[in-house]
Amino acid sequence: MAMTKNKKWLKWRVAAVIWVLICLATALTYAIPLVSLESRVKAAFIYNFAKFVEWPEQALPDKDDTILLCAIEDTDFGQAFDLIEEKIVKGRKVVYQCCPKSSRALDTCHIVYLNSQDPKIVQEVLRSLKGRHVLTVGELDGFVQLGGIINLYSSDNKIRFEINVDAANRAGLKLSSQLLKLAKIYREEPK
Repeated sequence: MAMTKNKKWLKWRVAAVIWVLICLATALTYAIPLVSLESRVKAAFIYNFAKFVEWPEQALPDKDDTILLCAIEDTDFGQAFDLIEEKIVKGRKVVYQCCPKSSRALDTCHIVYLNSQDPKIVQEVLRSLKGRHVLTVGELDGFVQLGGIINLYSSDNKIRFEINVDAANRAGLKLSSQLLKLAKIYREEPK
């Protein structure tokens, strides 16, 4: 009889532990949002863009050991960028930070990611970065026409990108021919 009681007690304890683990897993699923595959792919694209861009010496002085990737008011994408943070590009760690569109922190960014679909916000940020050695990456139809450097877009269920080579030249950035071969190239009309 004592053995039967112990077996029942053990079964109840195991069932209780399993129930607690199920509840914990469910709670964590809702508490920690999953990073979408699309966001991870875009973060990987941006990380790889950095490998194929050469900044002028004054933009990345020897004493600086980071490449600062800034996302404009995009807390959702932050988790995807966490996956590439601390990775090394050209001997420098990639560091991510979220910035408001009017932040002075943009002055120190090497890459600025704008996923805003509002052309006014995009124009405002691009205007504030004019004359700086910053790689701008966006996701807005017409981003490169507004003066952004690289635009990510979907086509045939794939992420693709287009590059405004004139905007890159104005920013003093040299883009690798390997990167340019993979992109749809946009050139501005002569004024």
